[in-house]
Amino acid sequence: GGSLASVPMAALVTRDSAHGKDLRETAWLVRRQALSTPVSLGMLDTADTRGGRNSPRFAGIGAPTLAPGEVLAMRGVRRVLRGGSLDARAVAQMPSLPGAEQELVRLGEALGDRDALLLTGARATEADVRNADLSRFDVLAFATNGLVGGAVRGLGEPSLVLTPGNADDPMDDGLLTASDI
Repeated sequence: GGSLASVPMAALVTRDSAHGKDLRETAWLVRRQALSTPVSLGMLDTADTRGGRNSPRFAGIGAPTLAPGEVLAMRGVRRVLRGGSLDARAVAQMPSLPGAEQELVRLGEALGDRDALLLTGARATEADVRNADLSRFDVLAFATNGLVGGAVRGLGEPSLVLTPGNADDPMDDGLLTASDI
């Protein structure tokens, strides 16, 4: 709890390393174990309090249209993360997440919401998210890349990567920042 809750599990060290060693030789937990953050659906109230609905309303956002190939995507990531410009073209070169759209579809199915809102691919833009009435949903899920504030020059806050819309519009550059939310 407390401040330790903000430490990413992947940053945990599994065994003591000699002081002053190169960080590449550190025994990080993520190198030995696959990690995920579980979401408990048990805490959702499934009582009939949603106007006759027995299942929560679900909106899934993500699986943005980004770089098509792995090599091209990694070049784009290096360009963005090593101080490149933060424009729609650079964001579009970030790697796509395989299976992200299927994950959102299955989450909607698992929640039993046959009318789930899915904003994926070309519809996963900042403009589409901004125009959607998300207040009527009980569960919002994002399946996309996330950027930590300060990790990229020109980006001082955490952001979720979406499909870049209009390259000339800074409000639709493909980065849904914490202040946008």
